[in-house]
Amino acid sequence: MRFLGNRSTGRQGYALARTAQARGARVTLISANVALENPAGVTVVPVETTAQLRAAVHAAAVDAYVVVMAAAVADFRPASPAAHKLKKRPDGVVDPILLEENPDILAELAARGVPPGRGRFAAETGDTHMGVLEYGRAKARRKGADCSP
Repeated sequence: MRFLGNRSTGRQGYALARTAQARGARVTLISANVALENPAGVTVVPVETTAQLRAAVHAAAVDAYVVVMAAAVADFRPASPAAHKLKKRPDGVVDPILLEENPDILAELAARGVPPGRGRFAAETGDTHMGVLEYGRAKARRKGADCSP
């Protein structure tokens, strides 16, 4: 394995950025691992890791009126990323990849009260004990967002 990540295309975030810019907003789009053309008139900040995303979001949020987070940020990352390819073992046994939790960037912003308005989007799939829509609403409340599905 050479890469552990999500399969998000970024199209929704780019569409939101284009729409906000077309309506007159000053937009900063923080983008990772996409093959999309940068929207005209939008400041694009490229990142590769959740740590870089976190730093860029915190920096951009300081002057923001609203933060809209449409990224499919991974909940976990490898605890010890390898600097080289992990080779197959002759005995066929696969060493486990230990994971650690990524920071909850939106919850961090909400705890700091930055910015005063917060928009958030969470895609949910599969069955939950309370239904997908109610689960999304509960998640928005838990993260301190003031927009809910």
